[in-house]
This record gives sequence, C-alpha cells and structure tokens, in this order.
Amino acid sequence: MRPKSMSLSAAQLEIMKVVWGFGAATVRDVYEALRTRRTIADRTVMTMMKMMEAKGALEKASRRADACLSGSGTATPGRSPDHC
Repeated sequence: MRPKSMSLSAAQLEIMKVVWGFGAATVRDVYEALRTRRTIADRTVMTMMKMMEAKGALEKASRRADACLSGSGTATPGRSPDHC
C-alpha cells in the first residue's frame, strides 16, 4: 500500500489559505470564500477538507453542530469567525 502523502495539492493549498485567513472556519465559510473566486461545489470543498483532516493538515474542533476546522502546524492564524 502506498504511504499517505503529506503534501497539499494546489486546490488544498487554496483551502488552507482561506482557513488561515479566518483562523478557524467551517466548510460553509471556505465554500463561500472560494465561490467568489471560482465555480466550486460545496460537496467538493467538504470532501477536500475531510481528506486534509485525514492528512493532518486540518484539525476539527466541534463546539456546536457546525464543526470548525483550523490549520494544524505552525501556521500564522488570522481572525477567528464569531460562530466557531
């Protein structure tokens, strides 16, 4: 079996930049930010963020029904959304 890749694709890096900008973000936050730049499906964002969580690039913090994800590692966080 092939080992998991810890590198991020260009699309995943784009998601990380959005998450870092918020500090912590829901899938909806990321989807809304990305769709202003290009056409993307909310399911695509959800799938990619789940894959990134499995890689260890994102960490889930479920404080309510909406789970907020934050970048792991030594990223410089921005502001955190009020709802996270």
